[in-house]
Amino acid sequence: MSKSKAAFPLVQTPGYNFNPGISERTYIAVQAMQSLITSGLYEHTDIPMIAYRFADMMINYNSK
Repeated sequence: MSKSKAAFPLVQTPGYNFNPGISERTYIAVQAMQSLITSGLYEHTDIPMIAYRFADMMINYNSK
């Protein structure tokens, strides 16, 4: 798996607390989860695992 990147990267400013926010992987998984939940095709307990699989596939596909 690739190095974790921020979904919405910000420039770090000296003197301020830096919070990189949500990872790109989690952001993609959240978007996938929305579709999986509304489809009604999957058990709710399986949805997070499936969503992260989609996110990993998407990140790995884009890194080629």
